[in-house]
Amino acid sequence: MEIYNQIFQNPLIDATRSFYSQWACQRESELGCAQYVTEALALRTEEHNRAMQYYKCSLLPMQNLFQEIIVEQRLNFLNMNVRYVIAEEDKSNLRNLFRLLSPNNLCNELLHCFGEHVRTSILEAISNLPKDSSLTQVHFIESLLNLRSRFLEYIDDVFDGKTAFRNQMDKAFNLAVNGRVPSSSILATTSKQTNYRPSELLCRYMDSLLRKSVKTMTISEIETKLTASIAIFKYIDDKDLFQKYYQRMLCKRLVFNYSSILELEESVINQLKTVCGYEFTSKFQRMFNDVQLSPELNRKFTEYLQSKDIRFTFGHHFHVLTQCSWPISLSGVTDFLLPLELYTCTYHFEEFYTAAHQGRKMRWAHSYSTVEIQVLFTDKAYQIQAPAINAAVLLFFDHMDSDRIKVKDLHFGLQLAVSEGRSTICNENRSTSKQSVPVTDSSITSKMETCSQDVLDSSCELDLIQRLLTPLIELNIIYVEATEGQSNNSLGNIVTVS
Repeated sequence: MEIYNQIFQNPLIDATRSFYSQWACQRESELGCAQYVTEALALRTEEHNRAMQYYKCSLLPMQNLFQEIIVEQRLNFLNMNVRYVIAEEDKSNLRNLFRLLSPNNLCNELLHCFGEHVRTSILEAISNLPKDSSLTQVHFIESLLNLRSRFLEYIDDVFDGKTAFRNQMDKAFNLAVNGRVPSSSILATTSKQTNYRPSELLCRYMDSLLRKSVKTMTISEIETKLTASIAIFKYIDDKDLFQKYYQRMLCKRLVFNYSSILELEESVINQLKTVCGYEFTSKFQRMFNDVQLSPELNRKFTEYLQSKDIRFTFGHHFHVLTQCSWPISLSGVTDFLLPLELYTCTYHFEEFYTAAHQGRKMRWAHSYSTVEIQVLFTDKAYQIQAPAINAAVLLFFDHMDSDRIKVKDLHFGLQLAVSEGRSTICNENRSTSKQSVPVTDSSITSKMETCSQDVLDSSCELDLIQRLLTPLIELNIIYVEATEGQSNNSLGNIVTVS
């Protein structure tokens, strides 16, 4: 081998070095970067084929010599147009440049410029959020998802799926996503520009997918979008804020039966658990478990009523929730007296539940309850779903069998404070309706506003828009329970509520 090196390889390397130097100088002065790279790759292929045919033992030294003279010594020249080629997303030229630089790991500038390009593309995509609040989260998240999908394909096609480029893309997404989301006039009621947190927008986006209102996509399509959303979640630094938003929205979906399919809820919880661990999703899991137990609980309650020969003319559904897991606060809520028919139902449920679960402290959360009622004051019947306190006001009109009642009668009938009575009536128009229909007249609000502070001693009255008949359709009341003497670590643990 020593003779081979002395007689053949060393002279070959010297001659080739001279040729490569001359070739590189000439091509650098005559050609642009893209053409230089193309011809360099062609030369490398020729040299490789020649070495494999005539002098295999010298292949490695010849390759090293090529990379040293043609590539390393011309690295500044090769890097001059990297930023431009990446910005143009010229896959062919970029692929050639990568092939030329990668054998010696000379891709630092390529990596840096690629990361900058990804970040710039993200910022451009999310720079102008729609003014319509319902479209903001969709535009923000789907822009990120589309870009991520595009750049993943780009990395596979151009950079052979190299981990370094994937990491650079992830870093760029992390930096861009965790910058404050650009302002947009989403809130039409204010002139101030507001920065919206990515964690909030992601939660809103996932919430919109998980609600029953989504009718334009199949379950498979929704699941695909949710799984893709988890990829964006991984980029978010403020995961505690995401946890807070997600818990609130999950609460509304589960309690008010907004969720499209519970299996999707469970799938998302499991994916979040995979990313952040059990502690992050422990409350989500307990909330989900509480709702899963509700059908069996209500079935047993129905059997209990049948055994007691108790019948109601309306439907009912109860949730028993572990208070420490749900974002439900019972402090500062409005206390009021339920209408008799509702009170009787809740009384029997409490009697049934305490008999089955002794030692548990229970408290009703009527401020989170809803009542579905039918109104017949027009030619066409309408169904509305209202908070329990608003429904109690409507039922009080029906109970009094009058279109006009005195404020003091409402106050004593529902056992409301004066301020509570005023705010309850003023907010009455906020009840959601399956079909748009005015449940109360603006005269109610105006009369409440004109009442004096000593309203209970006055003759101030409230008017209903028309005669209101309210046969009860369905009752949906949330029940919060607390357990004494159980470990805080157990799944069934509930903090005592005073």
